[in-house]
Amino acid sequence: MSKRGFDKLRIKAEEQLAASNQNIEDMGRTDLKSLAHELAVHQVELEIQNEELRQSRTAAEEARDRYVDLFDFAPVGYFTLDEHSRIIEANLTGCRLLGTDKRTLKNKPFTRFVSDDETDSFYLYRKNVLENNTKPSSILIMKKADRTLFSGRLESIKIGEEQLRITLTDVSERRKIEEALERSEKLYHSLFENMIDGFAFCQMIFENGRSHDFVYLHVNRSFEQLTGLTNVGGKRVTEVIPGIRESNPELFEIYGRVALNGKSEKFEVYLQALSKWFSVSVYSPQRDYFVAVFDNITERKLAEEKINSLNNAIVQHSTELEAVNKELEAFSYSVSHDLRAPLRSIMGFSNMLLEDYNDELDNEGKSYLKKISDSGDLMGQLMDDLLKLSRVTRSNINYERVNLTDTAQKVVDDLRNAQPKRKVKVTIAADLIAFGDRNLLYMVLENLIGNAWKYSSKVSDPQIEIGTIDHKGKQAYFIRDNGVGFSMEYVDKLFKPFQRLHMAHEFPGTGIGLATVQRIISRHNGKVWADSKVGEGATFYFTLS
Repeated sequence: MSKRGFDKLRIKAEEQLAASNQNIEDMGRTDLKSLAHELAVHQVELEIQNEELRQSRTAAEEARDRYVDLFDFAPVGYFTLDEHSRIIEANLTGCRLLGTDKRTLKNKPFTRFVSDDETDSFYLYRKNVLENNTKPSSILIMKKADRTLFSGRLESIKIGEEQLRITLTDVSERRKIEEALERSEKLYHSLFENMIDGFAFCQMIFENGRSHDFVYLHVNRSFEQLTGLTNVGGKRVTEVIPGIRESNPELFEIYGRVALNGKSEKFEVYLQALSKWFSVSVYSPQRDYFVAVFDNITERKLAEEKINSLNNAIVQHSTELEAVNKELEAFSYSVSHDLRAPLRSIMGFSNMLLEDYNDELDNEGKSYLKKISDSGDLMGQLMDDLLKLSRVTRSNINYERVNLTDTAQKVVDDLRNAQPKRKVKVTIAADLIAFGDRNLLYMVLENLIGNAWKYSSKVSDPQIEIGTIDHKGKQAYFIRDNGVGFSMEYVDKLFKPFQRLHMAHEFPGTGIGLATVQRIISRHNGKVWADSKVGEGATFYFTLS
């Protein structure tokens, strides 16, 4: 029972009691008992009504406390603004969001907690709420009491004539995530549109469990540039490229397989309709869909075909050249051997003439026979050198560890024994180690040191040095002399057979020694070269594999 109802009941009881007192003198004993009973009943009713009233008050107070708790500790901030946008009421969450308390917030303009740059936006938002009587939302940059900024979402309703009730939510973290997502989407879109490779997102169409066609859902600019196809979005490939199912059935098999099992594949394909080669990587983001990333490799394929053609030509040429070389080797070997018989005859009869008819020949005749003998010796040496060159070409290479210091010393010792009167200063570096064919490397040093010995014979203080240098990260061996040298203008003739840079009467030789050196070094996958100046000696270098 409400308090008003209780008061009416009390007044009525008092009126009845007064009336009873007025007439009590006229009542009998029985009437008095009846009245006393009625009064006792009224007393009980009043007590019951008092208890109900007390319980109602307690329930109201509890409900009020619950409302206050729900209001103050709600997950969002609540604010009530008057017609001048001053804060009439705020809950604890709202105070916490703005970094202050209720006492401080009371009657303060709400715009004090809006960023200076967003004040106009707030007033436009307030006007929209009041005029349209809706519940719109807006995100504004809010300002806490300590001037810290945060992103706040406002949702408002109109109460009264120009008052607002506002809910405020801190969406700073959510805003950061949304901005990061937006940046990521923009970056993805930029990468997608500007990537060099073509990109096609497609849906596979199956008929009776077999891949039948596919639809272009989305392609990038490079797709159009690489294929020459435009406006393909939403179209089937058989519509865009007629006859492709017949010309390239493997394309449908691969795409269909990837769209079903999700296993990525990479392949190369020639599209006859486009007359182009493509390198394709395909994967499936979800069943029945696939993404093809591809590049136009037509130029590379044409280059490969050209290279293959050139390689075939080189192989054929090498085969022909090898046959010619074998014929030349056989010819050189045959000539070197077959010429020895007539040469021996020429030398033998020349010696017999000198021995048997020496007294009958005049000086001119003796000179002629000596020239014949000298020419025979030269020819014999030439045949020996040709045989060496032939053996270098035909022999197998037996790789082993070779001490070139010892080898060079042996060559020098042989030269000293052959010409004991020559005084030549020879310096050989210690521990010159190489990996190659022992006999062939001996021939290399024999020729190079022999040349240094020969071409330094006309200087007063002949010197020869044998050592190593670093050449482009590899060890290079050298033989240096201080002899007559030569002009670098003719260096390209040095390693060709029968090419000589000095006259035979100046320095004897056949012109085959350096050709032999070059062939030996080449068979060791090395390189040989020379450096010289006229009158300042020469240096020969070589490397091995």
